[in-house]
Amino acid sequence: MPCRLRAVPSPTDTVPDRQRPALRERIGRHVLLSLVLIWGLGSTVVLGVGNHFVAEAFDRALLDDAHALAAHVRGGDAAPGTAPLQLDLTQREVGLLRFDQSETVWFAVYGDGGALVAGEADLAPDGVAPGSTHTFSPLRRDGRELRRVSLRIDGPQPFTVVMAQTTAERTQLLRRLLVYSGLAQLWLLVALGSWLLRGIERDLQPLSDLQDAVDRRDAADLQPLPPALTHDAATRDVQRLGEALDGLLARVQQSLHAQREFAGNVAHELRTPLAGIRTQAAHALAHSDPAVWRSELEGIAAAEQRASR
Repeated sequence: MPCRLRAVPSPTDTVPDRQRPALRERIGRHVLLSLVLIWGLGSTVVLGVGNHFVAEAFDRALLDDAHALAAHVRGGDAAPGTAPLQLDLTQREVGLLRFDQSETVWFAVYGDGGALVAGEADLAPDGVAPGSTHTFSPLRRDGRELRRVSLRIDGPQPFTVVMAQTTAERTQLLRRLLVYSGLAQLWLLVALGSWLLRGIERDLQPLSDLQDAVDRRDAADLQPLPPALTHDAATRDVQRLGEALDGLLARVQQSLHAQREFAGNVAHELRTPLAGIRTQAAHALAHSDPAVWRSELEGIAAAEQRASR
């Protein structure tokens, strides 16, 4: 049974013919993608730096409140019969100390043995590292995220002050910082992208002008391109492309000139043998003698051999 070979389709037969993007579109896409990536990276950096400084400012304020509370702890003398530690603040003063327009504040004071002196009994202190006076740590209480500071006060009778505060205000501040900085960067991104796209359009316009000049040119017109598209081009790349096209046109013109010269020479070389053949044929037709015919035919054959060489 004969085997039939099936033709393998070429890539051009299987791949649909789709319009390729323009150069300005590709460059513009790369530029805009880079700007968007930079914008995202910048927003991330702003968020990280803002979070650091916002947390530092709120932590410093919380630590100042802890120091203010520690200044009102009395009875720290280790002499026999001395009154135990106590918080020398009235309920009104405690309310003023805990007052905050947008946050909720809790506090607790513990003696050296861990006994509660004042405040919230369930607000336990965090361990303070040796050589340090305070430490910050996160805390979750009643389903809310808190920021806690544990302040260690050394003295005849050491004690620890614990203050905790909700983090809603600092979260809102970070959110506003991210929104405002993101919008500002987005506005700059749009302005910079528009400026870059206009610059790309302006720099690529000479290529469009060069293409239009080549498209409008007749096939028989092999004159050099206008100097504005070659020697006087705005960029070196367009200048080199225009000069390369001028060189191609010059080489095509030289090739056509050489072909015309060759055709003229061939016509001149063929004109003399053909004239001789025509004369001999006319002479043979004018006579009825077979000897004359033979002589002229031999001359025609010899002339044809010379012409073919």
